[in-house]
Amino acid sequence: MPCYTVQEAKVKFSATTDRNLLTEALNATGLKATLAGDVITFTNGRYDCRTHEFTFQGLNQKQADERVKEIKRAYSGQVVLGQAKRFGWQVKQTGQYAYEIMKR
Repeated sequence: MPCYTVQEAKVKFSATTDRNLLTEALNATGLKATLAGDVITFTNGRYDCRTHEFTFQGLNQKQADERVKEIKRAYSGQVVLGQAKRFGWQVKQTGQYAYEIMKR
């Protein structure tokens, strides 16, 4: 591939995705996300909240799919943490995106 070629990969995400939780999940993975209107921008990519589509620059499709898997795991972790906070449960992180929940 020539050095002047820009590689871009697009991946769809769920329409029910909470944009604030997604922003927190992206930050949890170290991608430095910022929500502005209907677009979340992050390191080497963006997420359009209207089309529910991720766009990654510099990644091929396989790499983008792997990145989305990591984002989904982080998003699930943010959902768990949010629900634990909502119900007043104690949370102990036992691994990356792994938690032990204790009802108080």
